[in-house]
Amino acid sequence: MRLSREENRGLIRARAYTLAEVLVSVLVVGLVGVSFYVAMSVGFRLVGSARENLRAAHLLIQCTENLRLYSWSQLPSITNSFIAVYDPYAATNKSGAKFYGTVTRSTPTALPAAYQNKMLMFDVAVRWTNYNGTTPIPQYRHMQTYVSKYGMQNYVYGQ
Repeated sequence: MRLSREENRGLIRARAYTLAEVLVSVLVVGLVGVSFYVAMSVGFRLVGSARENLRAAHLLIQCTENLRLYSWSQLPSITNSFIAVYDPYAATNKSGAKFYGTVTRSTPTALPAAYQNKMLMFDVAVRWTNYNGTTPIPQYRHMQTYVSKYGMQNYVYGQ
């Protein structure tokens, strides 16, 4: 069966896309592309922020564990501040986020008077700055620990 040219032209026109369909499909593909780029950008920023938060927690734990291992006579001579640099992609520790830490020593007041001269409370704080584009976002974490005159360090040093 053969179709005449007039009938054949109608079938060819029916198989083509209209301009409106093409524009809508280009718009949808463009929105998907932009959404993918934004999602990847936000994802990388969140992962970077989570890494810095985890590094701050690591610094806090490291410092408090070190405090527990000092002998009682070494505790008055510890440094009150420290700076740690973190960049997971750098070959050296010269760039990246800077973490500023402070160590504050005090006598716990909630304890009975007999124990106050045999215990110390340490507050370790870490500050650093994240950036949302060019907007700085200051971050802060802190941890407290108690150290006893007759604590764990006696087992380590054999006193």
